Amino acid sequence: MLNDEESRQLTEKVEAAFQKAAPAPEAPAPAELPGIPVAATSYDRREGWFYQAALVNGSGTTRGTDVQRQDNRHKDVFARVARARGNQRVGAFGYWGKSTLVGATTAGVNDFRRMGVDFNLSLGEPVEIEGVRNSRLNLFGLAAWGNDDNPLGLATLAAEVDHWGGFVEADYLLTPRSLAVLRHDWVRSDDTPELERSAFTGGYSYYVRRNLKIGIEGTFDLRTGGTDTFNLIVDTVF
Repeated sequence: MLNDEESRQLTEKVEAAFQKAAPAPEAPAPAELPGIPVAATSYDRREGWFYQAALVNGSGTTRGTDVQRQDNRHKDVFARVARARGNQRVGAFGYWGKSTLVGATTAGVNDFRRMGVDFNLSLGEPVEIEGVRNSRLNLFGLAAWGNDDNPLGLATLAAEVDHWGGFVEADYLLTPRSLAVLRHDWVRSDDTPELERSAFTGGYSYYVRRNLKIGIEGTFDLRTGGTDTFNLIVDTVF
Protein backbone atom coordinates (compact mmCIF):
# COMPACT_ATOMS: atom_id res chain seq x y z
CA MET A 1 0.00 0.00 0.00
CA LEU A 2 1.34 3.47 -0.88
CA ASN A 3 1.89 5.94 1.94
CA ASP A 4 0.69 9.55 1.64
CA GLU A 5 4.00 10.86 0.28
CA GLU A 6 4.28 8.09 -2.34
CA SER A 7 0.67 8.68 -3.41
CA ARG A 8 1.33 12.41 -3.79
CA GLN A 9 4.46 11.81 -5.87
CA LEU A 10 2.71 9.29 -8.13
CA THR A 11 -0.20 11.71 -8.66
CA GLU A 12 2.19 14.48 -9.65
CA LYS A 13 3.93 12.19 -12.18
CA VAL A 14 0.63 11.20 -13.77
CA GLU A 15 -0.57 14.83 -13.95
CA ALA A 16 2.72 15.89 -15.55
CA ALA A 17 2.44 13.12 -18.12
CA PHE A 18 -1.07 14.25 -19.09
CA GLN A 19 0.08 17.86 -19.49
CA LYS A 20 2.77 16.75 -21.97
CA ALA A 21 0.38 14.67 -24.07
CA ALA A 22 -0.86 15.99 -27.39
CA PRO A 23 -4.31 17.65 -27.43
CA ALA A 24 -7.11 15.28 -28.33
CA PRO A 25 -10.32 15.88 -30.25
CA GLU A 26 -13.47 16.58 -28.30
CA ALA A 27 -14.81 13.44 -26.69
CA PRO A 28 -18.10 12.04 -27.94
CA ALA A 29 -21.17 12.62 -25.83
CA PRO A 30 -22.13 9.86 -23.39
CA ALA A 31 -24.81 7.40 -24.30
CA GLU A 32 -28.35 8.43 -23.40
CA LEU A 33 -28.99 5.19 -21.53
CA PRO A 34 -26.48 3.59 -19.16
CA GLY A 35 -25.14 0.16 -20.03
CA ILE A 36 -26.61 -2.80 -18.18
CA PRO A 37 -24.15 -5.33 -16.71
CA VAL A 38 -24.93 -9.02 -17.18
CA ALA A 39 -23.66 -11.90 -15.03
CA ALA A 40 -24.21 -15.66 -14.96
CA THR A 41 -23.29 -18.08 -12.19
CA SER A 42 -23.45 -21.87 -12.02
CA TYR A 43 -22.64 -24.17 -9.09
CA ASP A 44 -22.36 -27.96 -9.15
CA ARG A 45 -23.10 -28.92 -5.55
CA ARG A 46 -22.21 -32.59 -6.03
CA GLU A 47 -18.74 -32.01 -7.50
CA GLY A 48 -18.05 -28.61 -5.95
CA TRP A 49 -17.42 -26.72 -9.21
CA PHE A 50 -18.27 -23.03 -9.36
CA TYR A 51 -18.48 -21.06 -12.62
CA GLN A 52 -19.00 -17.36 -13.12
CA ALA A 53 -18.96 -15.03 -16.12
CA ALA A 54 -19.91 -11.37 -16.37
CA LEU A 55 -20.09 -8.51 -18.83
CA VAL A 56 -19.69 -5.33 -16.79
CA ASN A 57 -19.45 -1.59 -17.34
CA GLY A 58 -15.96 -0.23 -17.97
CA SER A 59 -14.40 2.65 -16.11
CA GLY A 60 -15.80 6.16 -16.38
CA THR A 61 -14.72 9.31 -18.12
CA THR A 62 -13.57 12.64 -16.72
CA ARG A 63 -14.32 15.77 -18.74
CA GLY A 64 -12.82 19.11 -17.85
CA THR A 65 -11.55 19.65 -14.34
CA ASP A 66 -14.62 19.19 -12.15
CA VAL A 67 -17.15 17.12 -14.10
CA GLN A 68 -17.19 13.33 -13.94
CA ARG A 69 -19.51 11.04 -15.86
CA GLN A 70 -19.91 7.36 -16.59
CA ASP A 71 -20.39 6.98 -20.33
CA ASN A 72 -20.32 3.15 -20.44
CA ARG A 73 -18.83 3.08 -23.93
CA HIS A 74 -16.68 0.08 -23.04
CA LYS A 75 -17.58 -3.28 -21.56
CA ASP A 76 -15.25 -5.45 -19.51
CA VAL A 77 -15.37 -9.24 -19.32
CA PHE A 78 -14.81 -11.26 -16.16
CA ALA A 79 -14.65 -15.05 -15.83
CA ARG A 80 -13.84 -17.37 -12.95
CA VAL A 81 -13.82 -21.08 -12.25
CA ALA A 82 -13.22 -22.66 -8.85
CA ARG A 83 -13.59 -25.96 -7.06
CA ALA A 84 -14.33 -26.51 -3.40
CA ARG A 85 -13.84 -29.65 -1.30
CA GLY A 86 -15.17 -29.12 2.18
CA ASN A 87 -13.46 -25.99 3.50
CA GLN A 88 -10.73 -26.06 0.84
CA ARG A 89 -11.03 -24.04 -2.37
CA VAL A 90 -8.85 -23.26 -5.39
CA GLY A 91 -9.76 -21.19 -8.42
CA ALA A 92 -8.61 -19.29 -11.50
CA PHE A 93 -9.89 -16.00 -12.89
CA GLY A 94 -9.48 -13.58 -15.78
CA TYR A 95 -10.50 -9.96 -16.38
CA TRP A 96 -10.23 -8.23 -19.77
CA GLY A 97 -11.22 -4.64 -20.29
CA LYS A 98 -10.64 -1.14 -21.55
CA SER A 99 -10.37 2.03 -19.49
CA THR A 100 -10.82 5.54 -20.87
CA LEU A 101 -9.63 8.84 -19.46
CA VAL A 102 -10.74 12.05 -21.15
CA GLY A 103 -9.70 15.43 -19.81
CA ALA A 104 -9.94 19.01 -20.99
CA THR A 105 -7.04 18.56 -23.43
CA THR A 106 -6.13 14.87 -23.36
CA ALA A 107 -7.73 11.54 -24.19
CA GLY A 108 -6.45 8.00 -24.06
CA VAL A 109 -7.55 4.38 -23.91
CA ASN A 110 -5.84 1.57 -22.03
CA ASP A 111 -6.51 -2.05 -22.95
CA PHE A 112 -5.71 -4.25 -19.97
CA ARG A 113 -5.73 -7.91 -19.02
CA ARG A 114 -5.61 -9.66 -15.64
CA MET A 115 -5.29 -13.42 -15.05
CA GLY A 116 -4.52 -15.35 -11.91
CA VAL A 117 -5.19 -18.11 -9.43
CA ASP A 118 -6.48 -18.01 -5.87
CA PHE A 119 -6.86 -20.41 -2.96
CA ASN A 120 -8.43 -20.63 0.49
CA LEU A 121 -7.46 -23.49 2.84
CA SER A 122 -8.77 -24.25 6.32
CA LEU A 123 -6.31 -26.33 8.33
CA GLY A 124 -5.80 -27.63 11.84
CA GLU A 125 -8.14 -28.83 14.56
CA PRO A 126 -11.42 -26.87 14.67
CA VAL A 127 -12.07 -24.42 17.52
CA GLU A 128 -15.62 -23.89 18.77
CA ILE A 129 -16.60 -20.22 19.11
CA GLU A 130 -20.09 -19.51 20.45
CA GLY A 131 -21.38 -22.81 19.15
CA VAL A 132 -19.73 -22.49 15.71
CA ARG A 133 -16.74 -24.65 14.77
CA ASN A 134 -13.95 -22.70 13.08
CA SER A 135 -10.66 -23.94 11.64
CA ARG A 136 -7.68 -22.90 13.72
CA LEU A 137 -5.60 -21.92 10.67
CA ASN A 138 -6.93 -20.17 7.57
CA LEU A 139 -4.40 -19.85 4.72
CA PHE A 140 -5.44 -17.92 1.63
CA GLY A 141 -4.09 -15.74 -1.16
CA LEU A 142 -3.76 -15.17 -4.88
CA ALA A 143 -1.19 -14.60 -7.61
CA ALA A 144 -1.99 -12.59 -10.73
CA TRP A 145 -0.42 -11.37 -13.97
CA GLY A 146 -1.40 -8.09 -15.57
CA ASN A 147 -0.73 -6.31 -18.85
CA ASP A 148 -1.55 -2.68 -19.77
CA ASP A 149 -0.82 -1.29 -23.23
CA ASN A 150 -1.30 2.34 -22.15
CA PRO A 151 -1.25 2.43 -18.32
CA LEU A 152 -1.34 6.24 -17.98
CA GLY A 153 -4.14 6.62 -20.52
CA LEU A 154 -2.13 9.06 -22.66
CA ALA A 155 -3.38 10.39 -25.99
CA THR A 156 -0.10 9.17 -27.50
CA LEU A 157 0.30 5.45 -26.81
CA ALA A 158 2.83 4.87 -24.03
CA ALA A 159 5.05 1.85 -23.45
CA GLU A 160 3.29 -1.44 -22.68
CA VAL A 161 3.71 -2.66 -19.11
CA ASP A 162 3.66 -6.23 -17.75
CA HIS A 163 3.39 -6.78 -14.00
CA TRP A 164 2.60 -9.60 -11.62
CA GLY A 165 2.05 -9.91 -7.93
CA GLY A 166 -0.18 -11.20 -5.22
CA PHE A 167 -0.46 -11.90 -1.53
CA VAL A 168 -0.57 -14.78 0.90
CA GLU A 169 -2.07 -14.51 4.38
CA ALA A 170 -2.28 -16.82 7.37
CA ASP A 171 -4.86 -16.24 10.13
CA TYR A 172 -4.31 -18.34 13.25
CA LEU A 173 -6.76 -18.63 16.15
CA LEU A 174 -4.67 -18.54 19.33
CA THR A 175 -7.77 -18.73 21.53
CA PRO A 176 -11.49 -18.38 20.83
CA ARG A 177 -11.04 -14.61 21.38
CA SER A 178 -7.60 -13.87 19.92
CA LEU A 179 -6.20 -14.02 16.39
CA ALA A 180 -2.69 -13.69 14.95
CA VAL A 181 -2.19 -12.59 11.33
CA LEU A 182 0.83 -12.74 9.02
CA ARG A 183 0.67 -11.48 5.43
CA HIS A 184 3.06 -10.90 2.52
CA ASP A 185 2.18 -8.60 -0.41
CA TRP A 186 4.32 -8.17 -3.51
CA VAL A 187 4.33 -6.61 -6.98
CA ARG A 188 7.00 -7.16 -9.66
CA SER A 189 7.55 -5.51 -13.03
CA ASP A 190 10.59 -5.83 -15.30
CA ASP A 191 9.25 -2.99 -17.47
CA THR A 192 8.62 -0.51 -14.64
CA PRO A 193 10.70 -1.20 -11.51
CA GLU A 194 9.13 1.75 -9.66
CA LEU A 195 5.89 -0.25 -9.50
CA GLU A 196 7.52 -2.94 -7.39
CA ARG A 197 6.35 -3.50 -3.83
CA SER A 198 7.23 -6.04 -1.15
CA ALA A 199 5.99 -5.93 2.42
CA PHE A 200 5.25 -8.16 5.40
CA THR A 201 2.39 -7.39 7.78
CA GLY A 202 1.92 -8.96 11.18
CA GLY A 203 -0.83 -8.35 13.67
CA TYR A 204 -2.67 -9.49 16.77
CA SER A 205 -6.37 -8.97 17.51
CA TYR A 206 -8.40 -9.59 20.66
CA TYR A 207 -12.20 -9.69 20.58
CA VAL A 208 -13.42 -8.05 23.77
CA ARG A 209 -16.99 -8.69 22.68
CA ARG A 210 -18.55 -10.01 19.50
CA ASN A 211 -18.75 -6.46 18.09
CA LEU A 212 -15.58 -4.97 19.66
CA LYS A 213 -12.03 -5.77 18.60
CA ILE A 214 -8.73 -4.25 19.68
CA GLY A 215 -5.34 -5.04 18.19
CA ILE A 216 -1.94 -3.99 16.98
CA GLU A 217 -0.53 -4.21 13.45
CA GLY A 218 2.86 -3.56 11.86
CA THR A 219 3.86 -3.44 8.19
CA PHE A 220 7.51 -3.81 7.23
CA ASP A 221 8.46 -2.45 3.81
CA LEU A 222 11.20 -4.67 2.36
CA ARG A 223 12.26 -2.20 -0.32
CA THR A 224 15.44 -0.18 0.17
CA GLY A 225 14.41 3.06 1.84
CA GLY A 226 10.89 1.81 2.48
CA THR A 227 8.76 3.08 5.36
CA ASP A 228 7.57 0.77 8.14
CA THR A 229 4.22 1.53 9.79
CA PHE A 230 2.59 0.53 13.09
CA ASN A 231 -1.06 0.89 14.04
CA LEU A 232 -3.24 0.42 17.09
CA ILE A 233 -6.65 -0.85 16.05
CA VAL A 234 -10.04 -0.40 17.72
CA ASP A 235 -12.88 -1.76 15.60
CA THR A 236 -16.54 -1.92 16.54
CA VAL A 237 -19.89 -2.54 14.86
CA PHE A 238 -23.30 -1.39 16.09
